[in-house]
Amino acid sequence: MLVCSTLAGHDGTTVLLLGLSRANLERLEAGDPIRVTRATHGLPVPETLTVLIIAGETEASMEADLRHLGAITDETVMNGRPM
Repeated sequence: MLVCSTLAGHDGTTVLLLGLSRANLERLEAGDPIRVTRATHGLPVPETLTVLIIAGETEASMEADLRHLGAITDETVMNGRPM
């Protein structure tokens, strides 16, 4: 499990801190995404938030992986641009 906590930012925002271990990084490198929700990591995660952590060699390879998972479609907007 990764480290998960919420912190009060100095600018008044709430910071969601996620810490990845070497085992987490190896899992990501193997193509196994990490899903973070309140159910999996407890109270630090807002109830309406799901975080999906992925890794890949390139942005294109990560996009292909996300399409394979069904996480994005042609209607998805990422980084301010349509996929």
